[in-house]
Amino acid sequence: MATCLRLYLNYPPETITRPVIYELGQRFAVEFNIRSAGVSGDMGLVGLELSGDDDVLNEAVEWLRELGIRVDPIELDVVQ
Repeated sequence: MATCLRLYLNYPPETITRPVIYELGQRFAVEFNIRSAGVSGDMGLVGLELSGDDDVLNEAVEWLRELGIRVDPIELDVVQ
């Protein structure tokens, strides 16, 4: 059964130009939906829905964190 996570990804400056969401879809068997995004000179913020098997989602989130991206749950379904 697939789980859906709603997350904020907060990118540090060194990952802003990297195609992280594309890489995420290539590396892991997940479906994603970008609900919001914004970039400034020194940070990026993405509201993302991520669906897949629990184990794969955990691996994907860990990989994002290894890249230096802060991953936070979205509270109260603010992207609906």
